[in-house]
Amino acid sequence: MTAIAMVWVITNQLRLFLFFILSGAYLPEKVFEFVKIGQMFTFNFSFLPTLELPGVKQALSKVDFPQTNTNMEAIGVEYGSVIMNNFDLVFTVVLTAIFHLLFRLVEKCVVRRTKNQWVQSKVVRLIQGLEFGTYIRMFLEADMIVVASATSEITTADFSSKEKIFSFCVAFLVFVL
Repeated sequence: MTAIAMVWVITNQLRLFLFFILSGAYLPEKVFEFVKIGQMFTFNFSFLPTLELPGVKQALSKVDFPQTNTNMEAIGVEYGSVIMNNFDLVFTVVLTAIFHLLFRLVEKCVVRRTKNQWVQSKVVRLIQGLEFGTYIRMFLEADMIVVASATSEITTADFSSKEKIFSFCVAFLVFVL
């Protein structure tokens, strides 16, 4: 089995554990702890204080409601709203796209200005390696947290306000797509 196939096997196994946690099915304590410990090794999308940016907290305050499932809180799904849970992810994707463009700009400048083939090949190889590793890792991590937060909100299905209905619709669209 190839290395990339093993990554997909592990990812699918973690998704299965997340669905068991969401469904309330019995999981041995050691399995639940394994999923919780996995948070230490996952990419944290909230490394920047995005909620402290001007106007963000006020704009998101309407869709900020508490997580009612303690198991979901334990594995890192802090809010009851899929919008709040994934805001840092969206910000990280935008930031990654900006850095991607900057890396490509550096690559173009180095390749055009340098006649040395060895330097050109090393710069191109470095940037392509960074892109591939970053995108694969971000896709896998984002997939797990988006599915977990969308499923959590869908299972609670609270229609008590317009904001909660809107957040539910976003969660449903994210889950279906």
